[in-house]
Amino acid sequence: MVKQIKQRADELLTDETKSQLRRILLISGCLSLITTITRSFNSSIASFIAGCLEIALLAVSHAEVVAGLKIARNNADALADEDGWVGLSQIARLLPTYLCSWIVETAAYIVLIIVSIIFLVVTCSTAITQLAGIAASYGSLSDAALESAIVNIVGSAGGLIFAILLIIVAAITLAVYLQLSLFAVPYLLEQENITNFKAVTASFQLMKGHKWELFKLEFSFFLQYLLAAVIAAIVMIALSALLGTTQYDTLIASVVSVVVSIFVYLPKYVVSMAIFFEEISYPVYHPADNGEVEQVEAQLVEE
Repeated sequence: MVKQIKQRADELLTDETKSQLRRILLISGCLSLITTITRSFNSSIASFIAGCLEIALLAVSHAEVVAGLKIARNNADALADEDGWVGLSQIARLLPTYLCSWIVETAAYIVLIIVSIIFLVVTCSTAITQLAGIAASYGSLSDAALESAIVNIVGSAGGLIFAILLIIVAAITLAVYLQLSLFAVPYLLEQENITNFKAVTASFQLMKGHKWELFKLEFSFFLQYLLAAVIAAIVMIALSALLGTTQYDTLIASVVSVVVSIFVYLPKYVVSMAIFFEEISYPVYHPADNGEVEQVEAQLVEE
């Protein structure tokens, strides 16, 4: 399925379409840099404003959804530069749903943090008790008792390291799971007009049985991600040699990263994701069109 989707994306991305899509992505990318610009002023007020802007600009990436769906539906002629700032121009319609998705993610991470703290405390309770005992009776402890307590604490370090590694693995697993499960939220909002927490619930339901397919599709762009990162790093090293270190290094790095990704892999990625959504959602939300969908899928396999 991954190969067919990417082949279809290549067919749809003519030179003209790719050029228009890059303009849209560039506009969207510039809007996403607003918070980075604000944070570059290094003040508490700027940080507060940047935090508020991050929430207000949650829907900026919706430009990728709108443009990707138009191309996936063979409607590239409808692409317009205005699609690049759709996340702002339609913020009243889009932001509540994006905010609901963000709340679910944030709540999940908060739960993970709380569980991790409890897990660490339980795992290291013996070492914590011994440390407290040493601190309380340090002057009265004999050298042998002190040495024995220290050996026991060091011995429990292995359990602490294991606990930390387990928490890191759990955090990565949760991040991947949430990204895959919430993938369809913006597409359901745009395509089916499903909003708020209903879109979150619908996305979890739609992605059942499709998360592994999406993971493979995402992972198939790994080399392009790596290439973009290498190119961005080389450009940043060259710029640092020319300009030196400035307070705008983070902003410059973000700009370079956005531009490089747009020219290396992002257009094909955006269209591939839209095609993937169309493939899994049509049988669910448009069962009457199943015959047509099956014909398209058969055509993709033959190609």
